[in-house]
Amino acid sequence: MKKNNWQLITCLLLSLVGYLYFGHGLHRENFLQLASIYIFLFAFYIFLTGRKEYSSVKILLAAAIIFRFLFLFSIPSLSDDYFRFVWDGKMMNMGMNPYAIIPSTFISQASHSDPLLLQLYTGMNSQNYYTVYPPVCQFVFGFASWLFPNNLLGSLVVMHAVCIIADIGSIFLLTKLLRRFQLPKENVWWYALNPLVIIELSGNLHFEAVMIFFLLLAIYFLFPTESASDEPEKKFSARNISLNGVRYSLAICTKLIPLLFLPFFLRRMKLKQSILFFSGIVISCLVLFIPFINQQLFTGLGSSLDLYFQKFEFNASIFYITRWIGFQISGHDVINRAGPMLALTVFLLVIILAISEKKKTPQHLFVMMQWALLIYFLFATTVHPWYIAPMVVLSVFTGFRFPIVWSLFVILTYATYQQQPYHENLWFTTLEYGAVLLAISVDLFRAKKILTNPT
Repeated sequence: MKKNNWQLITCLLLSLVGYLYFGHGLHRENFLQLASIYIFLFAFYIFLTGRKEYSSVKILLAAAIIFRFLFLFSIPSLSDDYFRFVWDGKMMNMGMNPYAIIPSTFISQASHSDPLLLQLYTGMNSQNYYTVYPPVCQFVFGFASWLFPNNLLGSLVVMHAVCIIADIGSIFLLTKLLRRFQLPKENVWWYALNPLVIIELSGNLHFEAVMIFFLLLAIYFLFPTESASDEPEKKFSARNISLNGVRYSLAICTKLIPLLFLPFFLRRMKLKQSILFFSGIVISCLVLFIPFINQQLFTGLGSSLDLYFQKFEFNASIFYITRWIGFQISGHDVINRAGPMLALTVFLLVIILAISEKKKTPQHLFVMMQWALLIYFLFATTVHPWYIAPMVVLSVFTGFRFPIVWSLFVILTYATYQQQPYHENLWFTTLEYGAVLLAISVDLFRAKKILTNPT
């Protein structure tokens, strides 16, 4: 057997062992072990994505799928959000509106003999909050709980299956979109084999996997099959554009992040197209929310947004600088004022970015989406590791590598969970964002060099 083949097989087998351990033996409190295995997985990832041989394509695709299915029967090791997922599902199957329930209030007002319900309540990190998960997630939670009403692992297997299948679907959509936009087909491996994507989406049950699938699906049907070099006004398909709005609404109703990209779609549409597209989105979102609509829905969503922008703080950058300045001036945490102001800043900057965009080709859409996400994360008060997954998928089209660097260094945030009460290491946060900013600088330098010296 050729030396290169031995290297490939060795990398794949070691990666398989690493992912198995992440799914079935690792605890997030053991940060040194977690970080060490992750770094090795990332090194294997860099080696695998660097292979150019066509003969490796089927092997790499099989590996990407197998790595994800290794987590099918696992309990998430790096996140406890799954307790709330199953709780919301049980609420739906008990005939209750998950958006109208605060778990601590629910538990205190009634006696419950259901051992699973008490286990979920004890394990969840959001006992005193309304749920924050949009309708598509709720339907999955409810379906999983309906299939396995008294079995935590059974419910998790269903949710794992949904996330894994959605993520595999995204890989296939990526290959088709890369071909459509005449981009290097090997770029797909930057997403398909990325350790952060595999561990956080398939392993830790984060529904960015489903959101990314619906987002890519909408983009796939929004553009016809012609070359990306054509005039942009000829690129955008008006066929079934309302149905594409429905597809896009499914992404929004899984995670709200796709709302951030709407100005860039609007810039690429004529008036009639935009009316049809946005009508499809609005109507579909309303339909998806109909089972949950009552007075408590709006109270709960408002409360959740308030918590996100005015209470939660984790792995931030510009906000932490703002918070430090606020402490020096006022002597207390200024998140109540700074959080909404930073969110407003993101909104204004994205609008300015959309208005100032010169190139309106489909391929440039991904560049704009990536910059919008970067702005959002830099000004956010909370940036969890799995938030970076959409940045990684966009890098497949843009060629920027700073999301790949970020997907490596963001693992440092898990140092927070080494002790209780949890304590964030701001030196690690500084190292993470320093590496990301350096990578952005390199990407911008490369892009400028290509533009000024295309030969």
